[in-house]
Amino acid sequence: MKKRISLILIILTMILILFSFNTAAEEKYLLIHVDGISSEMFFSELEQGNLPNLAEYFAEENMIEHGITYFPPSTQVVISRIRESKKISEGELLDWDRYDEETETGKGKISVFNEMRSSVDRRARSNFIYGYPALSNLAPAAMLNLADLIDKYGLVEFYYFSPDTYGHIWGERSQLNKLYQFDRSFGEAAKDFPEDLNIIIYSDHGMVFGEKVSFKDQLLEELDSKIANYSYPNIYLNNNNDQIDKDQLSREIAKNTPLDYVFYQKNETEIIGYHPRSKITFKSKEDKIAYLYEGADTFNYYNKGYQGEFLNEDQWLELTYDSYFPFAPYNITAMFKNEFVGDLLTVLNSPKFMGGGYVREGSHLGLTADSMTVPVLVRGPELEKFYGRDFLRLDSLFEELAIKNYESNTPNKDDNHLSLAFNALSDGDWILNYDLSPKYRIKFSGELNSFNEQSLWASYDVYSGYLSRLWLGAGLSNLKRDDSKAMAKMRLELKARNILLEYKNYSSQDSEINFLYSIADNLALKADRDFDFFGFRYNF
Repeated sequence: MKKRISLILIILTMILILFSFNTAAEEKYLLIHVDGISSEMFFSELEQGNLPNLAEYFAEENMIEHGITYFPPSTQVVISRIRESKKISEGELLDWDRYDEETETGKGKISVFNEMRSSVDRRARSNFIYGYPALSNLAPAAMLNLADLIDKYGLVEFYYFSPDTYGHIWGERSQLNKLYQFDRSFGEAAKDFPEDLNIIIYSDHGMVFGEKVSFKDQLLEELDSKIANYSYPNIYLNNNNDQIDKDQLSREIAKNTPLDYVFYQKNETEIIGYHPRSKITFKSKEDKIAYLYEGADTFNYYNKGYQGEFLNEDQWLELTYDSYFPFAPYNITAMFKNEFVGDLLTVLNSPKFMGGGYVREGSHLGLTADSMTVPVLVRGPELEKFYGRDFLRLDSLFEELAIKNYESNTPNKDDNHLSLAFNALSDGDWILNYDLSPKYRIKFSGELNSFNEQSLWASYDVYSGYLSRLWLGAGLSNLKRDDSKAMAKMRLELKARNILLEYKNYSSQDSEINFLYSIADNLALKADRDFDFFGFRYNF
């Protein structure tokens, strides 16, 4: 029997070596999106010593205090664009409804959510469930696997949604607790990070905790004949009513609702906006914008030295990045270049926010810094170009990195496995398993044992997250016996750092549960659920 096992091991080892070659990524990136944290909150907590792990990992020069996000500052707006460095003038998602003026219908929140979710990497889509309160504590466990994922894929993106969810529902204190949790989780995960890792941590928007206002239903009721749809910040007017005066309507809405600004595009070069104390004009000339006002300078730009001249994007950013209204002229002008923008564009600023649904204690809607200015943390040999910066546009962050294809680091194949386990209570009973991966997400597997049973099957990865992976397949069991039969198989893997739980369910035999504990990069101890069989698994 020993000779037979030795021969089998030699043959399988030679086969596995042929399958073991893989291409490692030269540069390693980790991109972490922490939802809903403003620069004001982050740097205040950092200064108070409440984020010790982030403070230890990132030097002061690695922290960009003024990351200017998109307007509207909403998760679906940012996530659906940032990876491809799309500007707000590009892309469909501008609100949570995505109203179509031709069909006079909106896609709705579920459709918009699914479109946002589909825009991220396949493995990262599991991160969305960590935003739900009942499941938010899975995120720290998933972060323990980041080092292994970086080693395998080269580029990993992770979304930490719970600070936003908790801020919306329970307010600032709950949001801070989730930020502290992220700091602890990051510190634990960072112990395993390689020295040459390029890591970016950014937030998509801030959060306002103040006065919850409700006016949408009343507005739609009073202006039913004029407004076809209102999904903040976009108001779509009734196409069947050609008597609508946009200027008068904008002034009326700004005066009679809690909204701070209502804008409309007068012509190709002029945007008009109304505030209860001001009339605003943004004029465009080539690639430059001028800001003029009547009444009060509600943006307070003239007190910063602005004199009404035309400025390009970079000049507006440099002038306003540290103001209470960062980059507002560009953001509003760029919004009106999007083909899906509403006829009117509304703005509700801090300390007010629109409530509804799970949004009870805070939100992020306005042009003010508490919604628009976010922290960006960078570290790594490929990110030195960002060191020491005071400000950065979020919509150009990945453009400067030149990361366009987030699937480019998908490995050619998965790991190969060879495992052998013995029953210490019996006289030489053993089980040998092997997995061969000719291509990523595909495995050919088999099992031999001392009971003269042999099974072969092929499986495909139908789901892959940061904590779990699900394989479905089919094959043949009991090949060396008269009762061999076809079988379907499911394998679920649950992993947290060095611990792996493996559940196998077969259509033709009993299910299995195995526990594995990694003791080296390529070697793990293995036991079944009854601890009858003990052995090892070697990864190629």
